[in-house]
Amino acid sequence: MLVTSREVLHMTGEYQFAVPPLPFPDLRNLPSLLKLLQYPALDLFVQRARAIAPDLPLDQDNVRAIAEICARLEGLPLAIEMAAARIRLLPPQALLPRLTGRLDVLTQGGVDKPARQQTLRATLDWSYDLLTDDEQRVLRRCAVFTDGCDLEAAEAICSNFSDVDTPILNNIASLIDKSFLQPVDFAGKAPRLQLSETVHEYALELLAAKEELERAREAHALFYLARAERAEPELHRARPGYPLEQLERDEQNLCAALSFFISEHNADRAVRLAASLRWFWYVRGHVSEGLNWTEQALSERIDTDPTLADRKAMYAAGLFALHLDEGPGARDRLEESVVLCESAADAPGFARASHLLTLYFLIKGDIALAQKSVETCVAFAQQSGNTWALATAQSTVGVLSMYLRDFPRAHAAFERSATLYSEINDVFRHELTLALIGDAHVAQGDVDYGRAMTAERVRVLEGIGLASPTAYMLYAHGRVALRMSDPVRARFLLSQSLTIFQKLRDPRGIAQVSRVLAQIALYEEDYTGALRLASQCLQHASDVDADATIISCVEELADAAVARGKAAWAAQLWGTGERRREASPPQHRPVKPFDRDQIMQAARKALGARAFDDAWAAGRSLSPEHVLQEGNTADSDAPQLALRPARPAGLTKRELEVLLLVADGLSNGEIAERLVISPTTVISYLNIIYKKLGVSSRTAAMRYAINNNLG
Repeated sequence: MLVTSREVLHMTGEYQFAVPPLPFPDLRNLPSLLKLLQYPALDLFVQRARAIAPDLPLDQDNVRAIAEICARLEGLPLAIEMAAARIRLLPPQALLPRLTGRLDVLTQGGVDKPARQQTLRATLDWSYDLLTDDEQRVLRRCAVFTDGCDLEAAEAICSNFSDVDTPILNNIASLIDKSFLQPVDFAGKAPRLQLSETVHEYALELLAAKEELERAREAHALFYLARAERAEPELHRARPGYPLEQLERDEQNLCAALSFFISEHNADRAVRLAASLRWFWYVRGHVSEGLNWTEQALSERIDTDPTLADRKAMYAAGLFALHLDEGPGARDRLEESVVLCESAADAPGFARASHLLTLYFLIKGDIALAQKSVETCVAFAQQSGNTWALATAQSTVGVLSMYLRDFPRAHAAFERSATLYSEINDVFRHELTLALIGDAHVAQGDVDYGRAMTAERVRVLEGIGLASPTAYMLYAHGRVALRMSDPVRARFLLSQSLTIFQKLRDPRGIAQVSRVLAQIALYEEDYTGALRLASQCLQHASDVDADATIISCVEELADAAVARGKAAWAAQLWGTGERRREASPPQHRPVKPFDRDQIMQAARKALGARAFDDAWAAGRSLSPEHVLQEGNTADSDAPQLALRPARPAGLTKRELEVLLLVADGLSNGEIAERLVISPTTVISYLNIIYKKLGVSSRTAAMRYAINNNLG
């Protein structure tokens, strides 16, 4: 016998064949117009619609809207027929946005059909009324979940009401049999339970009508808070595995829980949840989302004794803001985190925040504040005796020493830090510190070994699922290297970071790294490369509305445009950047290795004051995308403009300064005093200078400077 039924019969010898919805196309990768119309869902819509409106046009825009309608209705034939019945009043493009309230729109079934099939709501009412009371309760409460849930979560929320007499597992199984719930994502484990969007909308309305919604939302939020807090310690293992995967599947529910706590002004629970999720957001590269949720949670805090969760969340906000180039926000949160950790005698937290604060100061070029941050970090760690704090303090010493070009000291500090991290099995920081040791080798002239060592550590970190935080930290250290006027090391670190971001398909990360690589290309007079990288930055930043990155990118693209002789285009870009900056919150301007005023003056002189001002004004009325298109035609044949005199033998700005002081006859001690660095650092500079110039003595270096008319 072939039997059709709304539910499984559970008879001996029964073989089940589920009747699936009609296939519809993947909206992310739509085929050609002809192939689209071959999908059964679209074919049904067009047939029913043309029965009412025979002249319905089937152009690219219309068919795409029909495809989105069929996807929104999940291929359900009855819903598609009812949507097509609206075609005379609502063409596809007008119907689509109304389907957010589909139960009130899809109300025109054929009058010759049974009453239960004349509206979508009537169909659902009929099916719902056939459920038992317990099944109805379980179905309603499953609507509180966003993007489905697992069995444990469903049982926990439904049990919270204490009014389901039969086992919840049995009711869930029955709802699956009746096609209200759909089990998905088996993968050898317990399936996730999913409601179709249509059933979810219907059940959520019932949950509110029964005055159960708020209680269900609170139970839901508390469940996911407990799950996140249980998972947090496991996330710091080398291979977090299942807890990380579970949080990723639950991400929408976790965000719904955060939203509930914030809407209820429950600061304690909101901050606890945000703090528990900080490493998940960081590992998965959800830095922007992490910053947004963490800041919202922290905004609910009141002036009470700060908790461990407050300190963790404050640090996380600073970490995310630093990686997103939101300078003032990063500094404020990190400094507040330092203060809170100091008052709580939280040595690991103090060291963690101090380390990032030092990185921030070095990126900004404030050596005095960086040195002060390192000194307090070391003193606090030594006083506490905490191994993790001591390891982080040594790493911070290494970062500062690299900036001051005291490479032997940096190398030794990183070695001590790596040993301590290994003792406490902090795999991420141990491997990252080994990568920095490789960078120290490069800085001391052992280029091939150092680069190979760093690249290997990066591969290890990628292999254990820590690619995103590795990419962000390499990005930060690359910016420090550029601030040191060491473009060779900066490019290597940033290229490693860019490769990871590209593998992760992270447009924000790609944009940020491309922007700084464009600075390096400009710094080294590679104007074509600067233009290409800045264009790449702008395209990726626009994809994710990364406003701070877009502003910086537009301004740096203008710098590169001037160097390529595109002065009019540069003026347009600066105008666009100025207008966008005015409409945005104050942003920290990225540190530049050159003077932008000098570039603007060169562009004004090349173009003429009147034409320059007109182009600037025109740029203020254009979007970055439009100005980017202008670059394909704007004064492309104009001569290149020199931004600064070239330096010989690939010397950095600081190396050239040391060489000129040597040529003036200053001793190592006098050079150290003049440049506010240590004599050991001067010796390190000289070794690098000798190698680049191909000489072996101080006298030969002096002769080189004189013969090449340097200074």
